[in-house]
Amino acid sequence: MLNKNEKNTISKFMQNLDTYENETMTLIWNDGSKITASFDTCFEDESDCNTDDENYEEFISFAFTVLDYEGNPPVYITEDDCFLVSYHNFPDIVLSENGEKIN
Repeated sequence: MLNKNEKNTISKFMQNLDTYENETMTLIWNDGSKITASFDTCFEDESDCNTDDENYEEFISFAFTVLDYEGNPPVYITEDDCFLVSYHNFPDIVLSENGEKIN
């Protein structure tokens, strides 16, 4: 179940999640940064706070593998070229391999 912060940001992406596995997508942020990536999976994630902290939250994270990128996207790219997005840093536009707007 999505939290209130996720509903406006990732709900449309979540609706067709099963069709995205291993699909190449272009993720674009408002500053012009973009990543072409292959979608891998999603999972329940949590903030780095203790569960009794008022800032603690659970949310959905999406894992991708980078194929190419431009600019400074707001993600940490690992040595294995993987990165995560969640409602905290979800791109403003997500395009499918054939250019169809997903989000």
